[in-house]
Amino acid sequence: FVNFLQQTVYFTLAYLLLRDKITLGNLFTMQIYSFFIFGPLQEIGSVIISYREAEASLNNMKNLLSKPVESLRMFLE
Repeated sequence: FVNFLQQTVYFTLAYLLLRDKITLGNLFTMQIYSFFIFGPLQEIGSVIISYREAEASLNNMKNLLSKPVESLRMFLE
């Protein structure tokens, strides 16, 4: 979603530049500002994904540890 929003902003800026609504300097300024906005948003998305992966791994480990211990005799017989 963040990448889509970023591309939308860039295309809007390009459109405004072609229609002479903004100058080339305004375009570069807005791109720099958008870098400072969208960069942290993408990092937040990465943190959320890492959290979900860690949560799933911990649930799998909890399920494994909650299973009863099998007796070694069973394998020796």
